[in-house]
Amino acid sequence: MRVMARDSTQDDRLRSAQKFAVALDTHDYTALAGLLARECEYVATGGTFIGPERIIAAYRNVAGWMKASFDKVSYRSSVRLGAKGAVVTFVDDVERSGLPHVYTCEQELSFDAEGRIRRIVNVELPGEREAADAFLHKVGVER
Repeated sequence: MRVMARDSTQDDRLRSAQKFAVALDTHDYTALAGLLARECEYVATGGTFIGPERIIAAYRNVAGWMKASFDKVSYRSSVRLGAKGAVVTFVDDVERSGLPHVYTCEQELSFDAEGRIRRIVNVELPGEREAADAFLHKVGVER
């Protein structure tokens, strides 16, 4: 039986993806900026953002909305190698008026030759958006 070893490029991408996930989970935008290529593109549900400043502003905006909209918010994530780079699964645990909700999405990361993140694509998982919308309606939060 032949076992294929991961190369150092895959290890570097996995480490970068893990740093990316931690930076977003902890709102460490300085660390996030250091991981993004100058021409990085973030394809999100609400539009496409190009460049670290715009990408970080988009993430900051969502984090601010979450903090203002819910009584409790916590984040967790996991990382795995994907076909073209890495995939981060983000899990947001929120609570409002004693009612909890868990939202999960994925972000696919592609890397440039220097190992910086050059593209981020947000992936809505089946049923997650609908469940979140129903929860928001139930607790009276507008998106």
